[in-house]
Amino acid sequence: FLEKVGWAQEAKNDLLSVQSSQATLEKNNKSISKKEMRRLRAEISANASRQLKPLRDRINELEQKIITAEDRIEQYNREMISLASSADGLRMGQLAKELQETKQYIEKWFVQLEEVTADHDLKARAYEKEMNRLEDGGSSADVT
Repeated sequence: FLEKVGWAQEAKNDLLSVQSSQATLEKNNKSISKKEMRRLRAEISANASRQLKPLRDRINELEQKIITAEDRIEQYNREMISLASSADGLRMGQLAKELQETKQYIEKWFVQLEEVTADHDLKARAYEKEMNRLEDGGSSADVT
């Protein structure tokens, strides 16, 4: 919870900073120089990277956990099939329990993956819109 609030606030502050820079330029109705345009693009890009990289890292981490857990489920299923003909009911019970726990972890990780992916996509679209506004504003202005 704290991480999400922190990320959201940091992204909001970064976007507000870029928006205020752009608003000042638009308000003064000044043309944007190539140098200023590059600076603003770099600022947006740096803010986007700072906000999106931890989300991409978390997405990759969750995907890897899910893949590993799904492999573990296949292993449990193979072992349960091989134990079906034996009289090792204790091990069969342990495997069933581990199988159920692993499925629960996978479900939890999928929920987290959906949330993080949605957060990433939302922030990525916001930065893309900012970049497009900058490009549109810069292309209509006299570039010196």
